[in-house]
Amino acid sequence: MRAFVVLPVVLAACAAAPPAPRRPNATAARDVAEAAASVPTGCPARIDVAFANALLARHAQRFGTMAAVAASVPVTLGGTVTDEGRAGTLERNLTADAERSQTSLAGIHAASGTDADGAWTLEGSTSVVERLTAVEGTGEALAAWLLRRAYTATFGGSPDAITCKDAVVTIAFARPELGSPTLTFDRETAALLATSHTRADGNPASTTYEAWGEPDRGVRWPRRSTDHPAISNPTTTEITSVTHGLTCTRVDPSGAILPEQGPACAAPPPGRFLLRWPAPDALGRTMVRVPFTYLGGEIIVRAKVGGREVDALLDSGAGVTAVDALLPAGASFRPSIAVTGVAVTQKVRLGFGELSAIDLGDLRAEHVPTVSVPIPALDVLGDKRPELLLGYSFFASAVIRVDYVRREVLIAKSADGSFTKGGAPRSMPLRILGNKIVVDGMVEGTPAAFQVDTGSDGGLDLHASWTRAHGLPGARPVVTVRGKFGAGTEDAAITYFDLGKASLGPITFDGRPAHVADAPGAGSIAGLAGNEILARCDAVLFDVPKRRLWVEGACDRAVPERRLGWRFKKKLDPAQPDRPWVVRALWPGGAAERAGLAVGDRILEVGGKPATLDVGPLWTLEQQPAGTKLPIVFTRAGKRQRVVAELRSLSP
Repeated sequence: MRAFVVLPVVLAACAAAPPAPRRPNATAARDVAEAAASVPTGCPARIDVAFANALLARHAQRFGTMAAVAASVPVTLGGTVTDEGRAGTLERNLTADAERSQTSLAGIHAASGTDADGAWTLEGSTSVVERLTAVEGTGEALAAWLLRRAYTATFGGSPDAITCKDAVVTIAFARPELGSPTLTFDRETAALLATSHTRADGNPASTTYEAWGEPDRGVRWPRRSTDHPAISNPTTTEITSVTHGLTCTRVDPSGAILPEQGPACAAPPPGRFLLRWPAPDALGRTMVRVPFTYLGGEIIVRAKVGGREVDALLDSGAGVTAVDALLPAGASFRPSIAVTGVAVTQKVRLGFGELSAIDLGDLRAEHVPTVSVPIPALDVLGDKRPELLLGYSFFASAVIRVDYVRREVLIAKSADGSFTKGGAPRSMPLRILGNKIVVDGMVEGTPAAFQVDTGSDGGLDLHASWTRAHGLPGARPVVTVRGKFGAGTEDAAITYFDLGKASLGPITFDGRPAHVADAPGAGSIAGLAGNEILARCDAVLFDVPKRRLWVEGACDRAVPERRLGWRFKKKLDPAQPDRPWVVRALWPGGAAERAGLAVGDRILEVGGKPATLDVGPLWTLEQQPAGTKLPIVFTRAGKRQRVVAELRSLSP
C-alpha cells in the first residue's frame, strides 16, 4: 500500500489563493466615510513606498496602531467559527507578550498562538500541544503580527512589491519568518481586505476580511473573516464580543468545558490525548515493547479497541489516527463531524471524532483523535488487513523505535535506554510541518525534504509537483500503473522511473525505482520516505519532542523486491471462496505480464502455494532472485490455466 497521509482540515487547513477581495460592507464603509471623502478613487499614476506608507498611515488612523492595540490589551475576542456548515466557538486572547486563538467545533478542540518562547499549536487532529521551532511556526507568528497591527509600524524601507488595480492596493512584505506575506487594502476606505502568505510546508494560505467592527479604544477588530482552504470549504470566523481582560474556557480530561480567567487564557492549554504508561522497569525505564509483523513492507502490530483485538498499521505518515470505514472498527466508530482531507493521491471525506482508548501491549492511549475513511488498498494485506492506523498523536507524545531486525516496536517516554548496545546510532534533525515528520535528503544532487512515513511500503515516493519543478524523470524510461494507493476509493496512476543517487541523511538509496504520485496539497515537500529505505537500517528511532531521527546499523541491509509486477484486488467468488485474488494491474513488461497473465485473472496458486488470504508466503516467493521461475495457476473466463513466470527487476 502507498502511504496514508490524511490531513484533516477541521479548524485549520492548507489554503489556496483567495478569491478577489471584496470591499468592506456598508457598516464598515460608513464608519470610514470621513477618511475616504478626501481620497481620490482609482489608482495614482505613481506607485511607490511613499504612496504605500501614506495608505498604511491612514489605515492605522482609522483601524488602530500598534500603540492603540498595546493600550487595549489584555483583551478577549469571542465569536463563532463555521466549517463546512457546522458552527462552533472561537476565543482569541491577546496580552502584552502573548496571543492565543482557541476553537471548539463538534467536540473537536484546537488552539495556536505565540508567547515569549515562540509559537505553539494544539492541532484538533492530534490533541497534543507542541512547541514549534522558528521554521515550523510560520502562520502562528503571522497571526500575532496581524492582531498587533505590526505592519503599521514595520513596513518602512523597500517592500518586495507594491501594486494598485481598481483602487485595490497590494503590498508584499519581505518577512520570511512570516511566510513573506502580502496585504491587500482598499485605497478609498483604507480597510484591510485580504492577507496571504506561504506556510512552512510550502502551501499557500490566505484570509479575506469582509467586515470590521466598531471602534474600541482606538482599535477596530476584524468582525468577519474567511480562511480559504485548498482542500475543503472555506472556514468563516465572526467576532461577536470584545472584552477587556482575559476570559476563556478549558477542556478537562473528562471532556467538560469549564470557564477560566486570567493569565492561563493566554497560555497553551493542556492537550487531551493521554498516554497511560506501565510502571518503570528494574532499570527505571518507562517503555513498552510490541512485536510486529512485517508484511508487504508494512509494520503491523496488534492493538485493542473497544475490547476487540485488531491488526493496526504503525503509520508515521498519517496526520491523524484512522479506522478503516470498510471494516468492523470503522463501522462501530461514531464520528462527530464530516470533513475533507487528502490522502496520497486524492481528496477524501472523513468522519472525524475520538476513540476513548487504544491499548498497545501495556500502554493505553486515551482520547485519541480519529477519522473514519475507506481504505480498500489495504485489501492487499489479506488476512492481516489492518482495521486501525496509528497516526501522528503517538509519535508526537512518545519516543518510538522501529527495529526492523527484531521485528519490534519500542514505545518509550524518552530516548534514554531506547538504543541497542551494538553500534553507535547516528541522528539527523527533523522538523514538523503540519503533522508531517520531515527530514532532509538528496535526489540526484538536489536537496529535498521528505516526510518520513512508516505507513508506506515504498522507498522514495515523489510528489509530481516536485518532480516537474526539478525536471524529473526527464528522458529516462517510465512505467505507469493504475490502482488503489492509500486512502480513498478512486483509482490513481503511479509512475515509476529509476533514480540515480538518492539519500535520506546517512541512508543511501541509489539506483532504485522511485514512485511518483500527484498528491493534493504537497507544498514544497519532495515526497515520502517509506519502509523500503528505512528498513535498510537495523532500526530507526523517532524522537519528535527533541526533533531528532536516529538510525542504527550500517544502513546497508538488502531491500527485498517483489519481482512479479502485479497488483491484486479482493473479489470473492462463491465457487472458489478460498481464492479471493484477482489481478487488478500489471507492470508493463513485468514478469507476470510477460508470462501471459491479464487483468481479471483469478489466481489459484503461485509456486505451488495456494493463493489464499494468507499472502505472506506468496510475497516471499516473488522476492526470490531475478531469473527464478514460478509456475502460476489461474482461471480466466472459468477456464483453468497455467503459466511460468520468470522473476525480473521492476526497473523501467
